[in-house]
Amino acid sequence: MNANINVSDVHLSTERLHIRPFCAEDLQSFYHYFSEDVAEPTGQRAPKSLEEAQILLEQMIREKKELALVLEGEAIGSIGIGKYRENEIPEFSDLSCRQVYYALSKEHWGKQLMPEALQAVLQYLFEEAGLDAVACGQFEENTRSAHVQMRCGFTFLRRISYVTGYGETKSACLNVLYREDWLLRGGKGRRRRYL
Repeated sequence: MNANINVSDVHLSTERLHIRPFCAEDLQSFYHYFSEDVAEPTGQRAPKSLEEAQILLEQMIREKKELALVLEGEAIGSIGIGKYRENEIPEFSDLSCRQVYYALSKEHWGKQLMPEALQAVLQYLFEEAGLDAVACGQFEENTRSAHVQMRCGFTFLRRISYVTGYGETKSACLNVLYREDWLLRGGKGRRRRYL
């Protein structure tokens, strides 16, 4: 089942990144990085104006489930800790779980920043939040996202249909990482520290 998680006080540090809740001062950075190239592979629509970006950012701050990935003082991406659709993963019914999703500025693709950030968030979810499992998905054609998940230890669970923010129904791979498997992998990300 979906665990209760509120990221308001979560501050994580990796070798290169500070991971923290979004704030109003992130507006310009968020609008800059959440372009169509970044938003579309996640199934969302990119804001068409600064005003649209502000509405979306304010919603993200209110919902307390999105973390900003900050590099040299600027938000360059995000990791969300959302609720999964419980009817799609009935095997999670007796477990404490959530689903993660993420986006990264195109100019930072290929630098291994997302696996670094996701490992830190997984460490928080398993060690601090006490989750039993974490789900994550990607559209079949999104090989970059699949590579991130594979590097972090996720394994394929099943295919699902997903209706995007722009109204298209697409096939997606739903993947899972159980705490036991994360521990067997050595709890990747253990060298991360909490601020």
